[in-house]
Amino acid sequence: MSIASDSEKRAPEGLFLTGTDTGCGKTAVACGLMAYLRRQGVDVAGMKPVASGAERVGGRLRNADALAIRARHARPPAYDLV
Repeated sequence: MSIASDSEKRAPEGLFLTGTDTGCGKTAVACGLMAYLRRQGVDVAGMKPVASGAERVGGRLRNADALAIRARHARPPAYDLV
């Protein structure tokens, strides 16, 4: 059995959150994880590839969950990339 030294430890390169229903808390968990990891100095990025519901903002459709995830980025990308 081998124990990795601090210099050998790496954070996972990705996480994928799933849930059984709309409104079950996936976005809240993602935002919480992103905030926690950013406080730890990790450069994080979140995505919301599938979203239900949207509102027209400035002539474009925007989803509140995607906007919340985008707001947790250190350098928020263009909305279309979230």
